[in-house]
Amino acid sequence: MSASRINKLFLDVLKFELDKMNITDITSVQAVILYNIGRSKLSVGDIISKGYYIGSNVSYNIKKMIDAQYILQEISEYDKRINQIQLTEKGMDLYEKIHEKIIKYGLGKEGIKVQSNDIESTFKKMYVIESALNSIAKR
Repeated sequence: MSASRINKLFLDVLKFELDKMNITDITSVQAVILYNIGRSKLSVGDIISKGYYIGSNVSYNIKKMIDAQYILQEISEYDKRINQIQLTEKGMDLYEKIHEKIIKYGLGKEGIKVQSNDIESTFKKMYVIESALNSIAKR
């Protein structure tokens, strides 16, 4: 299973959970961005580098979350060119709900036990698959 497939499944599960909570003003992709912001105060660049958002325009999604009052945007006191993003009270409430679901499904740091050699083995296998696909694509 590819990383993009796992990402898609996670977004589907998150969408299902948002629907169950009757939360309709945020998408699953936006909820992942919100979760990655967490308790931090970050710049948009930090958010982009911290996450992997397939087919996502992070700036657009941040604007939508500002409009829905999930996040607050402030100009950095140190560099006026940088906007700092942090969660509002509404955003923190959703963050906590998402965190509870991640723990419930055993997806948190303590939930899935992975050994470092498992990760190394997985990356090697992914490299072999990528190499095979690249050689086929070049034919």
